[in-house]
Amino acid sequence: MKILLNRLLNKWDEFWFSPTSPEILAIYRAIAFSGSLFIYMKGFIPHDLQHSCSLWNPQGIFYILNIPCSNSLYQSLIYISGISSVFAVIGLFFPITSKIAALSTILVTGYNYNFLRTYHSYHLLVMILLILSFSKAHARFSVDSLFKKFPQQSASFRWPMQLCRVYVVYVYSICGVQKLVIGGLNWISGENLFRIFRHRKKTRKFCLKSEI
Repeated sequence: MKILLNRLLNKWDEFWFSPTSPEILAIYRAIAFSGSLFIYMKGFIPHDLQHSCSLWNPQGIFYILNIPCSNSLYQSLIYISGISSVFAVIGLFFPITSKIAALSTILVTGYNYNFLRTYHSYHLLVMILLILSFSKAHARFSVDSLFKKFPQQSASFRWPMQLCRVYVVYVYSICGVQKLVIGGLNWISGENLFRIFRHRKKTRKFCLKSEI
């Protein structure tokens, strides 16, 4: 029994903390924060429409705010997210800019989920940004690596990648279980997609009428 337990602990330690090179983690950084740039370029234009609809229904941390922020503040958050994401992609002042990019992207994407609609389109991305912001993803292929030496291999290069992978598996597994528990096998049918489009159409018509 003790031998089996030791083997399990060794496998656990190897899974999370076996020394690895930083190149793949650097690729994670470039891809993830490029996704944040995509959010910046997309700009979340529907915010103006949502803001005028009086559909504010705060979720999670947004209970603290409890009031829709102004368009100027919202646009400022988008600009902060975009600029800091550029710095994070190229690995410039990464320990600071990555955290700014992660937090501002969380606020920008999360804010749009407080108007009677909640999707999971960007949940994975923003959480991966948050994980990477506490890593040494700037150890390769970055401006920072030109001025600071990093080890060729380290356990600190492995655990962020493994945590990202585990989180992705966890999210999709929980989503699948929830769909089966709540909706059964009916969620597979085209009726579900029809209801999504019908709900979106009705919500948009309501917003347009409220503006008029």
